[in-house]
Amino acid sequence: MRKYIFIILLFIFCCPQFSKALVLNINSKSNVLPTGQKVEISISLDTQNVDINALEGDLLLPSGISVVDVLDASEVISFWLEKPASKDNKIHFSGMTPGGFKGRGILFRALVIADKNQKADFSLANLQVLLNDGQGTATVADSNILTVDFVAEASSSYEAVEVTVSDHEMPESFTPIISRLDQVEPGIFFLVFDTQDKGTGIDHYEVREGWRLYESAESPYRLKNQKLNDDIYVKVFDKAGNQRVVKVLAFNDKYWYEKIEFYGIILLVIFAYFILRKKLQPNAIRNTNKKKY
Repeated sequence: MRKYIFIILLFIFCCPQFSKALVLNINSKSNVLPTGQKVEISISLDTQNVDINALEGDLLLPSGISVVDVLDASEVISFWLEKPASKDNKIHFSGMTPGGFKGRGILFRALVIADKNQKADFSLANLQVLLNDGQGTATVADSNILTVDFVAEASSSYEAVEVTVSDHEMPESFTPIISRLDQVEPGIFFLVFDTQDKGTGIDHYEVREGWRLYESAESPYRLKNQKLNDDIYVKVFDKAGNQRVVKVLAFNDKYWYEKIEFYGIILLVIFAYFILRKKLQPNAIRNTNKKKY
């Protein structure tokens, strides 16, 4: 009897304890969806009480499925290293949450269209998850396979998907950084920036250097003025049209002859001179005529 008790105690105290693996779920409104209409596929995460800070993977798309849009507003990720984007029949994603995330939330959503009647399997692959334990320990992640029947007959009973998220908030505040990226182009200064929008997601960025015009930009942005003596403005738009503008102060001072204010003062002095001259000229002519008579 003692022998069996010893074996049981040995098993309890010496065998490793396995915790639940966190779970990524692929979800849709129904398992029967209409062909030729925009439908939503969402990816959600349940960490099973595990604290994580980084996540990467691929959503594999069946053939015959086209991605209309990817909504990267995430309840889980606060900083996308690689925003969810469609390429080669998959949506790759990679992001992190400094400080960690524990609980349940939407990772991202994709709007897709099936161009024919078919049975389609959506699955996740190449999943990598790191714990928020100070060491970035890798952990296991389980995921499901979502099977959807796309049929034309479902159109009559399916309510078309429209992005109706009420979003009146600006994208989140952020701080662009000027840095040399030798791995991209040695010795050249770039502007690095990124932010999140918890409503409809980020649409695009624009950058203006000094008195130049705004232009569409992606991070890292190669600075045109490598002297770094212009203020830089970064404008970010979300998909609802809300925007935020962030200013980066000039790194270096300009020489006096490079400052536009200097030329403005010169033009102002010249303009004042001609105005004053125009006003004084008639008086000078009158005085001259009086002397003649």
